[in-house]
Amino acid sequence: MSLLRASLVLAAAVLAVAPVVSAQRDAPARVVAVGDVHGSLDGLRDVLRAAGLIDAADRWTGGTATFVQTGDVTDRGADVRGALDLLMALEREAPAQGGRVLPVLGNHEAMNLVGELRDVTPDICARFAGPDADKVRDEGWREYERLVKARARSRKGEQPLGLPRAKDGFLASYPRGCIEYRRALGPDGPYGKWLRQRPIAVQVGRSVFMHAGAPPDTTDSLEALNARARDEIARIDRFVARLTAAGLAAPWFRLEDLLAVAAAEVRWVNARAEAAKAKGEAPDLTGVDLTLVKEAAAFTGLGDWSLLDGDGPLWYRGYAMAEEAALEAPFTALLARWNADRLVVGHTVSRDFKVRQRLGGRLFLIDTGMLAAVYKGTGAALAFDGAGVTVFYGDGRRDVLSAPR
Repeated sequence: MSLLRASLVLAAAVLAVAPVVSAQRDAPARVVAVGDVHGSLDGLRDVLRAAGLIDAADRWTGGTATFVQTGDVTDRGADVRGALDLLMALEREAPAQGGRVLPVLGNHEAMNLVGELRDVTPDICARFAGPDADKVRDEGWREYERLVKARARSRKGEQPLGLPRAKDGFLASYPRGCIEYRRALGPDGPYGKWLRQRPIAVQVGRSVFMHAGAPPDTTDSLEALNARARDEIARIDRFVARLTAAGLAAPWFRLEDLLAVAAAEVRWVNARAEAAKAKGEAPDLTGVDLTLVKEAAAFTGLGDWSLLDGDGPLWYRGYAMAEEAALEAPFTALLARWNADRLVVGHTVSRDFKVRQRLGGRLFLIDTGMLAAVYKGTGAALAFDGAGVTVFYGDGRRDVLSAPR
């Protein structure tokens, strides 16, 4: 079970996922994959230069290569914005040389998109703060206070648990630039729009790339995994918009506030129904938006949604931790169902900060702890090309994992 689920501060993966990318018809001569970034812009630059994908000015030099980034660009490191900007720029530039950039969403993008900010530091938020950041924050507090008071009037005192925050608590929960960060990653924000177009899985040639990887007993196709994510995201976006339109929340609320509002709405209606039942009467549901209440009940159960399951495609750690003997048979069957030869995942930092290959080179683990301040590792780029399989590290090391065939 994921930590989010255990803490009940659950990130609804707000990901309008694009269709799975398949290039089996014309697999590129070179495919390069980079794992978790976590706001390490310098680490990302170093490894992309080591792999020959960018120059000293951060311009695409990868030619016709396909570059896949397997998620977790966000959280922990300060320069999330810079890392996202670099990926977005390279995605625009690469096609001019016949190349492609294919970012894949990780669990930390999912967390941020829905407002789970536990790993969003004040330094990250500060990169999104504009010249009016103090004004935005003060206006946010006033809006928050207004919504809380309005609910007290309309719901006859029923308030979400944990709300209202005192002003000091609000300011602590929404550091300077935090509201701007939430807006930037919202459905209408520049980063939110871009991230919502990313898939959770891509297939390039006969290689599949995911953040954590669907468990080996998964029977879903890659297309089905992406479709389920897309459907769940659409539900979340609609619900938050409905809450906002009803005057019950602001779209930039943190997830714990959204969950509290949703739970309170369900309690409010249930209390009315119970009071009526005690009197032997039918409940008076005048003014109750039953669709919103049903959506609120579903929202409070996010731990059961596919992208929040600890064994889901953004959270599963079995590929790094399970014994190979236990993985062998179901993993072989999974690759056959996906018509693939290998799976490449990040998500779990390798203990020696090196790319690992398992199951006879059919499984590659590429999270090498790029954010050195936290993980003490360095970035790595896994390259499949005519030279075989090579790993380029941001510190200049190079490993050849297999020779040309």
